[in-house]
Amino acid sequence: MTYHGFALDLKGRRFGRLVVTGRAPARPRDKNAMWTCQCDCGGWAVVAASNLATSTRSCGCLARETAAIMMQGNRLPSKHDMSHSLEYGSWSRMKARCNNPKDHKYHTHGARGITICKRWQNSFENFFADMGPKPGRGYSVERVDNNGNYCPENCIWATPQIQGKNTRMNKYITIEGRRMNMKDWCEFLGVPRTTPYEMARIYKRKGAPPPRCKTTEEAVRLLYAKIRGHAA
Repeated sequence: MTYHGFALDLKGRRFGRLVVTGRAPARPRDKNAMWTCQCDCGGWAVVAASNLATSTRSCGCLARETAAIMMQGNRLPSKHDMSHSLEYGSWSRMKARCNNPKDHKYHTHGARGITICKRWQNSFENFFADMGPKPGRGYSVERVDNNGNYCPENCIWATPQIQGKNTRMNKYITIEGRRMNMKDWCEFLGVPRTTPYEMARIYKRKGAPPPRCKTTEEAVRLLYAKIRGHAA
């Protein structure tokens, strides 16, 4: 929301359930002014000025309440009613990366043994009932335990920033008192970042030769032991 090239001061303005409390840092390469808002429910949201003027009216609580009303009396919309929705798209992509070897993310999901629970596998309705509406377009399904499966107990809607903190590269491993994440271990060992994952993936191939590493952590420990052995 601008006026002659300058962002209007929206502090104190109300948009639906949101009250603007101040400016927020702008996103990279985005000319939109960002504003921090407090919702009537007590929640917080950072919203682009253009969205405040057109679509965003709550921190996400309004969509959740609407979904709850729709689900009362077993009136959850069918997947056919929501086949073009953001949530249906997330459900479809989740299935593809776990079940379709041709999907570009299959090697980091299905090939690693990541599966979808029976409740969600063939029922978008169940998935939607458990996850609820997306809080916004920038959210996607995130597994809290990155080595766990897709199920209600292990999944949340998360932003790319939250997902970046939960990647396998950020798994911490402690060896002989040295604690580092996967990225730092690979740099310390002088190997590409993909090496531990390739070693663990080879384990699952029939007739694969040594080294036999079931997990990426085992691979890092093996590489460390080899370096220590050579050093000795």
